[in-house]
Amino acid sequence: MSILHGVVFVAHLVVSFGTVVVLLVMRYDAQSGRLTTSPPRRNLAVRLAHLVPVTGAGVVVTSHGEMRWSASWIAVGAVCYVVAAYLIECRAVPAERRLRHHGVASDARIVVKSVEWSLALFAVAALAMLVQW
Repeated sequence: MSILHGVVFVAHLVVSFGTVVVLLVMRYDAQSGRLTTSPPRRNLAVRLAHLVPVTGAGVVVTSHGEMRWSASWIAVGAVCYVVAAYLIECRAVPAERRLRHHGVASDARIVVKSVEWSLALFAVAALAMLVQW
């Protein structure tokens, strides 16, 4: 392995942990009602989740053939990311936006459930990476 591979791998870990932290904060804010009292704004921090597959692809590319795109754990990670990205972008962020403007409790439940499922999917992807069938 090269130094570049190590750097990209560490970046992948940092982005992944950062994504988990952002999602946990988003869940906490929705559950505690803090989103209804904060001013309306775009949640750019949640877009950090979209760097996870980019840095993951960088890890594969910089492995110089030691990791293959056809590996099942890479497919599991990709599927988990696609579903988590859907939950974040199509469910949680719009519900968060509505919650900031209108304060409807059902939107808070949508944010919490969508983020919880996204976190579970990130955990499955992390386990797949660790196990590397």
